[in-house]
Amino acid sequence: MTREDVNISLEQMGENFAIDDFIDRLIFIENVKEGLNDSNNKIVFSEQEAENQLSKWLK
Repeated sequence: MTREDVNISLEQMGENFAIDDFIDRLIFIENVKEGLNDSNNKIVFSEQEAENQLSKWLK
C-alpha cells in the first residue's frame, strides 16, 4: 500500500470517522490489491478447489 492510497482513503472518509472504520477500509483495499495481483499472476483456485476450501471453513 502506498502513501497515496492512504491519503486517498483518508480524504474519502470525510471529517468525522472512527479510526476502526478507516483501518477496516485500508485492510479491505490491501486485500483487493493482493487478490488482483494474485489473479494477474495466475495464482488462483479452480472452482473445485474453492468449493473444497469453503466447505472446510463453513463447518
